[in-house]
Amino acid sequence: MQVIRYHSAEELLLKAEFYLEKKEAVNNLLLGILFSLINKSSPNQYNSELFFAAVEEEEEEQLLIVMLMTPPYNLVIYGEGEKIDEAIKLSVSYLLTNNIAIPGVIGQFQIATNFAKVWEQRTGCSSTIKMKQRIYKLEKVKGVKLSPGKIRTADINDIEFVSDWVYRFSEDILEKITLDNARKFAKEAIKRSSVYLWQEKEPVSIAAYSRPTKNGISVNLVYTPPKFRNKGYATSCVASLSKLLLQKGYKFCTLYTDLLNPTSNSIYIKIGYKPIADSIVYNF
Repeated sequence: MQVIRYHSAEELLLKAEFYLEKKEAVNNLLLGILFSLINKSSPNQYNSELFFAAVEEEEEEQLLIVMLMTPPYNLVIYGEGEKIDEAIKLSVSYLLTNNIAIPGVIGQFQIATNFAKVWEQRTGCSSTIKMKQRIYKLEKVKGVKLSPGKIRTADINDIEFVSDWVYRFSEDILEKITLDNARKFAKEAIKRSSVYLWQEKEPVSIAAYSRPTKNGISVNLVYTPPKFRNKGYATSCVASLSKLLLQKGYKFCTLYTDLLNPTSNSIYIKIGYKPIADSIVYNF
């Protein structure tokens, strides 16, 4: 068993694509980041050296773990199998030996939790649960009743309030960013035509798509300002955007939810999203 470090997203994807695509929807984060890096669809998003690695069974050339880190964000990890505990220990040893600092880890519940425990044991640092998540997959939108209004693509004329909503959304998910970074993110997303608004007399809710993979795409940035909530706007926006994405040819949509937010989880189930895995985020 050995850890192999790769020098680019292309190298890691060449090695791990088949392995990850066995559960493409579950691995939408890993695959989506790799594809976005290769396609350069998220320019200047990361501020330091990227990390790509995998744990491989030498004799059988079988992958056990895939790791990716795009600082300042947490290490993304995926793996399974009978030897996963040994592979986790080897991964932690490699990171420490090579002085690779990680702010935390995100992955399916079991592997991320086990990784956090080993990291604590080896480093003496503590870990805290930042968010318990659920990954959902949708292949067909249910016939939900839509609120008054319609969906439309955000344009540059919307930049001021979209920037503010991105900032407020980051506060809600405990990933607070600066107003300047919120504006930069909003401007780039609007330029890519990936931001959608539900508009009645005025824009009342927002959702976006990102991280396309071979067959799927993720829905995120779902936010409704407090004064517009409890009117079904988020349901209408997400349902309509998901339908548009399926009509574009994607076979499925995915999204992450905060398990402590029963409202959003119930909204997505009503639309047709089905839970496929639990994920967890640890900060160190």
